[in-house]
Amino acid sequence: MRTDDRQKHVPLRLRLLVDERWEQVQAQDWNQVGFNFYCAHALPGPVLSFKRGLVRFDGTTAWASTHADVQVVRAMLVNEMLYQQARKAAQNAQVHERLVRLIRAEGMLEEKRKALTSLGVHWSDAQLDALVAQRQREHPLHRYGVKVESDAWSRVVDEARQLTAVVDALDRWSGNVGKPNT
Repeated sequence: MRTDDRQKHVPLRLRLLVDERWEQVQAQDWNQVGFNFYCAHALPGPVLSFKRGLVRFDGTTAWASTHADVQVVRAMLVNEMLYQQARKAAQNAQVHERLVRLIRAEGMLEEKRKALTSLGVHWSDAQLDALVAQRQREHPLHRYGVKVESDAWSRVVDEARQLTAVVDALDRWSGNVGKPNT
């Protein structure tokens, strides 16, 4: 169903089976037909096993590319440093919770960098660019497009769409609260 709109604004957290271990990935641009995701290493074979919660399903790699998007790598590095800071702040529940929420937030790179600076970690643009270049050399990021023909995946998509519809409705509703009637 190629005409099925892809959901771009809400990534889905999934687990991917790699070498007998489940690794977390985020399905992006998803719909009933499939999704794409980033992975830190090259994956073997065309058939990949995924799960969301207890629901398992397989997908077939439709395409793969080594991805060199500087912004994606930059965001990953900043999130990794925030994660390290959150682990250090585990004894302070309030700071720990704020950092975890910030890590989970899509985008917001400048806000995340400001949070790191407030925690004593400051990377200049040049330092961050050097780290990005190093990461791209040492650990290229791979992107995969996956086609899925599975009732289990269809249920995951249906549930996610219901949830995102509720969130979108609440966002619209909260945006209208306090506005004068015209």
